[in-house]
Amino acid sequence: MRRVFVYFAGLLLISGIARAEHTLHLGATDFAPYYSQSLPGGGPVTKVVVAAYRLMGYRVIVHFYPWARALEMGKMGALDGLSGVWRSRSREKWFLFSSPVCGSDIVLYKRKETPIKEFTTFKALKPYSVGIVRGYALPPGFKEAGLHVQKATTNLQNFRMLEAKRVDLIIIDRGVAQYLLRTRLQGCGDIFDMLSPPVDHRRQYLVISQKTPDALQKIKDFNAGLKLLESEGKIGAVLKNNASASSQ
Repeated sequence: MRRVFVYFAGLLLISGIARAEHTLHLGATDFAPYYSQSLPGGGPVTKVVVAAYRLMGYRVIVHFYPWARALEMGKMGALDGLSGVWRSRSREKWFLFSSPVCGSDIVLYKRKETPIKEFTTFKALKPYSVGIVRGYALPPGFKEAGLHVQKATTNLQNFRMLEAKRVDLIIIDRGVAQYLLRTRLQGCGDIFDMLSPPVDHRRQYLVISQKTPDALQKIKDFNAGLKLLESEGKIGAVLKNNASASSQ
């Protein structure tokens, strides 16, 4: 486990209210190009989260873990919250959700020789095995379809299962898939095809554990800082700059 440290000293005056500095311990996983311990500043989503809280007088420490572990630590209150979380009803039992930070498409990848041309419904995938990442929230209708699934620890491992023909399809964020094919799976682009249309569109949120003291206030403070960043056009700039850098 590695940590991204961001320290902001002093007090900030926000809307006439002086707030003392608070320290937040947030969990995240390697989900490049959005957030990762290998990206400068922890990646663009991490930068946005840190900047929004900075405006409200918080010091943020981001701890990177495998996702299933980070999720459980957040539920138990061992972490104050998590960054870059997809929303689901089951997670709402454990966390308070912020305003959305960014959005992304969820897609299916297959090997070129697999005889499926497009995504229609999850029930139509019944003859196939699908690779998923342990702990990730799944799109509506996926579980109900009763598909045969294989669980991986990471998105890269999921791709490796597809490469080795251990599964027929994998479900993955479009941006993450493109990043991995460009940086970790060079030369494999002619092996895989992405199915259209996307199976879902997911927004990414900051969440605070319901076991964290003053959880609602911490969400309100984040939303206020995020709104300030949005009003200055800084969120779009951070995400755009990262997209340009990661495509090189």
